[in-house]
Amino acid sequence: MVDIFIYSFASVICVAFLILFTKPLHIHLTAKGHNSSAPQRSHTVPTPRNGGLTLVIGYGVGMSFLSPDVFEMALILGVSTIPVFLGGLGEDTGFDVSPIRRLLLSFV
Repeated sequence: MVDIFIYSFASVICVAFLILFTKPLHIHLTAKGHNSSAPQRSHTVPTPRNGGLTLVIGYGVGMSFLSPDVFEMALILGVSTIPVFLGGLGEDTGFDVSPIRRLLLSFV
């Protein structure tokens, strides 16, 4: 059981460091709203906005170590979060996804 957490955590750390080391590329692709007056903007310098990707990868790695019956339940939970993830990823990569649309996606 501890292996699941170790491998998931290690994968999240690896992807986070990969994003950190390729920061200029991610800023170019995902910092579209840095100079805007978006209410959700909290950073004062351009910052990569795709940290949710690390969580999805960590979840996927952790799922690969689950027993088949638990994997099935985790898969249902993972599939149910896809609309929220896609809405957040769309917002982070430059599409204008309004807060209302993201809320509606979370209800789906």
